[in-house]
Amino acid sequence: MVDFSMLPKLDLPTIELPKTISGSGGHTFIDGDTLMNEEGNLLRIQGLSAPEIQRLMDSGYMKPGTPGGLEAYKQIEKLAEEFGYNNVQYLTNDDGSPMMDATGSRLLVRLVDDKGRDFTETLSRYDINKLSKFSTNEEIDKYRLGMVKRSTRNIRDPLNEYEKSSLILNDAIKSEQWYDTQFAKAAFNEQELSRLNADRQPGESLAAFAFRKKEAAKCSNARVQKRIAAISIEIESLH
Repeated sequence: MVDFSMLPKLDLPTIELPKTISGSGGHTFIDGDTLMNEEGNLLRIQGLSAPEIQRLMDSGYMKPGTPGGLEAYKQIEKLAEEFGYNNVQYLTNDDGSPMMDATGSRLLVRLVDDKGRDFTETLSRYDINKLSKFSTNEEIDKYRLGMVKRSTRNIRDPLNEYEKSSLILNDAIKSEQWYDTQFAKAAFNEQELSRLNADRQPGESLAAFAFRKKEAAKCSNARVQKRIAAISIEIESLH
């Protein structure tokens, strides 16, 4: 059985039941870049690319999320609500038909406030939205403008709400990416230890078998020492 006891505890963000965006006519965020309207239709916010949250598909398959997915959902939903981005504009093609996303399953929309400011462009400015091949020139310009302002801002100036959300989200992404890497490494180390501890194999010399067992003992001892060090740190943190 794989031992993941050496991995740090990951503080995953939790989410409440989705809440309708105030004044939006019944539109609700279901993840960082997708809305649902009162009719149950899924709406993709054009140009907005956020990490995915884990979800159960209709087929019963549990689709894994990506690092930062839950935090992206929380921060983007909060910003839309707090700054009044509640005007959902449905996009159409030249012939008047609804514009769909690349999968053909979600209607494309833009989200704006009462002054006509675009939510995707605003998030791009603060590095909350990640640019992609579908990004518009306006979104790219906002991102570049944000880069310039971030490079020249006084670090003593207080962060605004967008800057706070960007910091929280990017920290969450980095933390979960690191955790995924450590998880995979722990699994690999467990498999390697199992191989070293296996019974003598057909054709394996006594010398080779003895060497393998010696390496297994060294590996086990190193893991014990790491665990002792980790426990010591936990105890010291309580005092």
